Formats: sequence, C-alpha cells, structure tokens
Amino acid sequence: MALTRQQKEEIVSDLKEKIVSQQGMIFINFSHLSADNLSHLRQEAKKKDCLFKVVKKTLLRLAFPEEEKLEPALEKEEGSLAVMFGFQDEMTPAKLVYNFTQDHPEMEIQGGWWQSKFQPAEKTIALAQLPDYQTLVQQLVGVFQAPIASFARVLENNYKGLLSCLSQIKN
Repeated sequence: MALTRQQKEEIVSDLKEKIVSQQGMIFINFSHLSADNLSHLRQEAKKKDCLFKVVKKTLLRLAFPEEEKLEPALEKEEGSLAVMFGFQDEMTPAKLVYNFTQDHPEMEIQGGWWQSKFQPAEKTIALAQLPDYQTLVQQLVGVFQAPIASFARVLENNYKGLLSCLSQIKN
C-alpha cells in the first residue's frame, strides 16, 4: 500500500529528529537478510541504545539538511537500505553492524555518517575494527604505567640484592 503525503512528511520529520540527535549512522544493504535475522539485529541494536530503521532512499535524502547532502552513490545502490542510528557514539553502531556482518555476509555495509559527512564503507569498517573506548584507555594507561613499573622493579631488585648480600655477610 502506498504511503500518503502526510505519512511521508511524518517519516521525514521523524528522520530529521533522529539525524540531529545521532552521533553516528551506518547505512546497510539488507535485501538478502531473513526476517528472523533482521529481528535479531533490531534487538541487539535496542540493547546498545541504537536504532535500526528501514527507510526509503528518497525520504532519507529529503530528511538531510541542505548543507549536509546524502551521498549520491548511496541512492543509486541496488537493494533495500536501512540505517543504524547510534545515539551514544560513532563506534557503537559501526561495531554492532560490523560484528553482525561477520556472521551474516548477506548483509553489506554501504557507508557511514559521522562528523557531519559521509564516510565510505572502507572507513566505516576500519572504524568498526578499532578497539572500543574503554580498551583504548586501558592500553594508553598501560603505556604510561610501563616505565614506572619497570623502574620500580629495578629498584626492588637492588634492595633484594643488598639484603641478600647483608644476610650472607651476617652468616
């Protein structure tokens, strides 16, 4: 059943709100994905404070502000288009979709949107393969902590050596 003009306007205004409030978007071709897998992806997205939404390409184009244009190549792609909106950060939807595509190769990442511009699929996949924020912070702290810990071990060994030497002299 065809959508009425009023329904289309409501969809476009809803998309505009989501585009303004999002931190990152991932564009997905899901045309060969089963309904069960699609439902599973929606549930996973909901758990991670993301939103999986199937949209018409023309309505998505209309929802974008004039100064931020949707990538023309994205509109020309064959297949169904869905958008994964991330409301916390850019990483969450990218990782979620990337991990899902590893188990379901019939789904394809078309690109992403963060920092107010379209990112091709290669950059989106590269972002998804990075460790998450918490892991990066832990690695950075480990890098800063390593020289201090090494220095402490050296000093500790000197004291152990001195104590060992004094105990041998005592005996």
